[in-house]
Amino acid sequence: MSLLRRFEGERVSGRLHFEGAGVSGEVWLVGGQPLDDEAQLEAMERLLQLEAGEFHFTPALPPLPMSRGDDRVREGRLGVHAVADLMAYCEDAGLTGTLSVRRREREARLGYFRGELVDIRVDGQAHDDLMAIFEWEAGDFRIELTETSPAEENWAIRSEELRAEAPPLAVEVSLEQIVEEGRNRRPSNLPPPKVRASERKPRPDATVKIVFLGAPEPVTAPEVELALAPPKLPLDTYDDEKPEGFVSRAGATLGWIAVWAALVLAALASIPHMPLDP
Repeated sequence: MSLLRRFEGERVSGRLHFEGAGVSGEVWLVGGQPLDDEAQLEAMERLLQLEAGEFHFTPALPPLPMSRGDDRVREGRLGVHAVADLMAYCEDAGLTGTLSVRRREREARLGYFRGELVDIRVDGQAHDDLMAIFEWEAGDFRIELTETSPAEENWAIRSEELRAEAPPLAVEVSLEQIVEEGRNRRPSNLPPPKVRASERKPRPDATVKIVFLGAPEPVTAPEVELALAPPKLPLDTYDDEKPEGFVSRAGATLGWIAVWAALVLAALASIPHMPLDP
């Protein structure tokens, strides 16, 4: 069927609904191929028997365990999925869209066209800044289906993307090298991949455009943020963060007590002494 050959060539993912001559069903395509389960294979057989009918295709991201979202967006945690595993998911799904990963103030966006990585924009200034994202063990990710090829988009760098006043540095690197580096730098202490490794090999002549947007301040805080209770201070402690001359509420209260005591003593002293009856 020419329609299926077209989907396979374009490596699309989504649901293909078909109906005609008393036959109907739905086939899930991932990267142009039907899902490998019994129900999907039966639906594919019915589709192949259909000589004429109506077809409706809905682009959608394939299922991704331990993530949230809908047909066009999937989000989750990098502690569950390694960056290399997400790249394999995007390749296998034939993604045309973006994979964004973020760890605190650092971020990288990977652009895909029909499952092939074509563009990376990363906070940093050098090769090591890019390699570091493959080793992230915490953070967030977002996969977005756009259906728009990079050639059709405006790939100019927006000013709000820049992390420094200097112009961004753009280089071109072998796609095969980037994919291999991602796999080799996958953190070993993360859980096993929840998506199958991509069986597709990068084209030998394929390259990736990498844009370094400049580096933010280095991260010095610990990876895990703990919620600690504030220390208990003496009641008359001054608060160094308050304006000059500020006294704690306890100190002010003690001061008023001293004033009232002085007034009472003064009043008592002013009362004339009366002689006592024998």
